Amino acid sequence: MNVRTSDDRSSLVGQSDAEMFGIDAVSGETRFRFNAGGIVSMDISGDAGQIACLYSDGSLQVRRAAGGALPSLPVYERFDWRPRLVRMTPDAFVVAGDDGQIGILSRDGRATDFARDVLARVNSIAARNPGLAVATEGAIRVFLLGENGPGMSPVTESFSVPNPYHGPVGLEFLDTQNLLVWEQGSGPGPLGTINLPTRRFNRWGFSFDGPLTAAFVVDGTLFTLEKGGEVEALDTATGTQLYKTSWPGAVCIAPFGSESLVLGRLSEGSLGSSLVRIDLHTGETAPLPGSSTLTFALAPDLAGGRLYSLGVSPDGRTNLTLYDGEELQKAAVLDSADGEYPSASLSTDPAKDYLYSSLGREVVKMWTGVSLESLGDYARGTLALRALDGLLASLQRDSTVSLWDTTADRAFAEIYPFADGSWAAVMADGTILGSPDGRRKVRILVRGQLWENGEKPALTPLEEKPVAP
Repeated sequence: MNVRTSDDRSSLVGQSDAEMFGIDAVSGETRFRFNAGGIVSMDISGDAGQIACLYSDGSLQVRRAAGGALPSLPVYERFDWRPRLVRMTPDAFVVAGDDGQIGILSRDGRATDFARDVLARVNSIAARNPGLAVATEGAIRVFLLGENGPGMSPVTESFSVPNPYHGPVGLEFLDTQNLLVWEQGSGPGPLGTINLPTRRFNRWGFSFDGPLTAAFVVDGTLFTLEKGGEVEALDTATGTQLYKTSWPGAVCIAPFGSESLVLGRLSEGSLGSSLVRIDLHTGETAPLPGSSTLTFALAPDLAGGRLYSLGVSPDGRTNLTLYDGEELQKAAVLDSADGEYPSASLSTDPAKDYLYSSLGREVVKMWTGVSLESLGDYARGTLALRALDGLLASLQRDSTVSLWDTTADRAFAEIYPFADGSWAAVMADGTILGSPDGRRKVRILVRGQLWENGEKPALTPLEEKPVAP
């Protein structure tokens, strides 16, 4: 049910599967009713006297509450994209598309493109000091994250290479010289490495039965998880299979050294746990304590001998749990949120021995080993966290990447990768970095005045206050 209220609160207009209807909010009487077949979006005028109806075929028609309709406008002929949402203004209609397009259509049918999404779709990030790797369907970019000092740039693009799989991929740094890349499609998951100094991609010859959802290399051993639950360990030098098993319902893995593996899954079977530790030499499996019915994210702290997990409990809460002690048999819940958060992410910073978690709404928290603290700046739909040496990269749902200085507890940059291959980074002080084409795409307005590359517009003392661009 889609319901709109008139500006004066006198009328309600609603849409069910079959009908559009208007109700007098005072008397409860039905003002009008008509067939809603094919309507994908609607909006009403301030007095609810007119109803704008956008149909699935791309046409727009204004219906009068008193009866009758104005001639329909073929919106699909005015724009080179398909409108899916409509809003009314006194003089025009604002329409939006599936991919971030916004257009304005005057009452006489004149169309103006107001904005569109020009960001490249980011599907994976990886971090290892001092670099950040960002993957889109077209390219894989590596950025160097330096210090913000005189003559120094805090964000510099090191290089960009074509995405070898031309689609969604996973990324992990093997070391400072090599980046592991694997395809996350619907078929068997090939993988390989990009050598950073030469920028050359080397395809590995390992074969898998299904698409890969995770891949790690620890001490010369490649650990993989396939979408169907196949878990495998391979010697990267010889290709020798060291271990293979099938765990239906497995959703994540975390190597715990080169001799054991921790697996998160749907809780089922005789083990009765959603978190299992596997000895790769003996094949022995041991359930870890906890009541989660699903464990969906893992972050090992090998130096500290600890493991962190995110899991959903039977009462519908999502818990962040710390495992330590001999055989990881000691468990403590560090954080909990009411509801399921399957997109929450975890990342450990080996340089500081801290854990970062995006459990909750619009927040990133830091576990210092003593206390759990929320970072000062809010997070907008975090999909993935990657920490490195006091810096934290956060992939957002809108395909931007936020960068935090966790020591100073502040977000200092936003990276924007664009579909045409350009990029920009907007710093907290308003400075715009990036390629020439990328910088031209960014405009920062402060109360309607353009903020020119770090130079704030003139404001009166009463207007002056901190602004987050």
